[in-house]
Amino acid sequence: MSVVEEIRGLRDEVVGLRARLDESEYRRKKSEQTKDELIQDLDNERSAHQETSVLLKQMERERNSILHLKEDNARLRHELAGLRQELSQLYRSRTWRIGRVVLSPIRFLRRLGRFAQKS
Repeated sequence: MSVVEEIRGLRDEVVGLRARLDESEYRRKKSEQTKDELIQDLDNERSAHQETSVLLKQMERERNSILHLKEDNARLRHELAGLRQELSQLYRSRTWRIGRVVLSPIRFLRRLGRFAQKS
């Protein structure tokens, strides 16, 4: 083998190595670009997760508030039922009925007075 042939062989090898190097550089850049895109996607997912967490906490607070309102509503309904029962007992009491009979003429006179003022 002559020196010229050996130089040509070495040049071919250098050209091949240069091509492999260029291909490796291209793949490295592509990998970095993909890595940057994945990091951006991860950041977006983290932001979405944080927003979702905030919304979830807000919904939990609202749910707890609604549960408290339901409890308050039930308590108030129970209290109202007790008050209605108490009022019903008051209306059925002897004292209430006697007072109503005694005061009915006064109520009648008041109504007449209001009627006379309007006319």
